[in-house]
Amino acid sequence: MRARTILPLLEMLAGVAVTACGSPATASAPPAPTQPTTRPGQRPVNVNMTDANQFQPVTLTVAAGTTVTWTNTGAVQHTVTDDPSKASKATDASVPAGAQPWDSGSVNGAQTFRHTFTTPGTYKYFCIPQESLGMVATITVTQF
Repeated sequence: MRARTILPLLEMLAGVAVTACGSPATASAPPAPTQPTTRPGQRPVNVNMTDANQFQPVTLTVAAGTTVTWTNTGAVQHTVTDDPSKASKATDASVPAGAQPWDSGSVNGAQTFRHTFTTPGTYKYFCIPQESLGMVATITVTQF
């Protein structure tokens, strides 16, 4: 009975499986590590959407693979939109070649929206309801 309790602990500490007679069993190689979605040690990146109809910060530079979180810090409903087909002014939206347009939909007060940037380049995005008020911002995405 005691061996049944100690063997799993020994296996965990030694990193090998042990057979009933106490000898190491053949173990398969551990799985390969997965590719991280952000650089090691990278801090979370946040953008606030305010009742003053601003994205803060208005410009941002991040590495490819970074997830940006937008938080509506006020009560006014906003969107985070980078879809040139939805922009009133063509200059308010742009996505780099190979990137897909995106739209958060309505983001109410205290809600968030997240988007992971995988394609390097410059993204110019806007808030649909407040685009005419100048609620436009830019994110530059660099290689790792």
